[in-house]
Amino acid sequence: DARMTKADILRWLEDWRAVEEAERAEKWNQPRSPSESFRLASELIDLCAGMHGWPPREELTLSSEDLEAQESWVKLHHRLAGR
Repeated sequence: DARMTKADILRWLEDWRAVEEAERAEKWNQPRSPSESFRLASELIDLCAGMHGWPPREELTLSSEDLEAQESWVKLHHRLAGR
């Protein structure tokens, strides 16, 4: 039977979280250089362009309302986190 049990799902979730934490720690301990960051950003732009065309359609970009909502959420998140 190929069904996953609750224990399988919980184990998968624990593994996923452990990988995320390891990646976060690695990024924190080894920051990228500006040139590496720019190269990776360029690769993401190329990927988006290859998948969706360039420039991205409006629904793939944030509108000013989306940006305001995002900024408000970040402020609230920082306030609630005590930062």
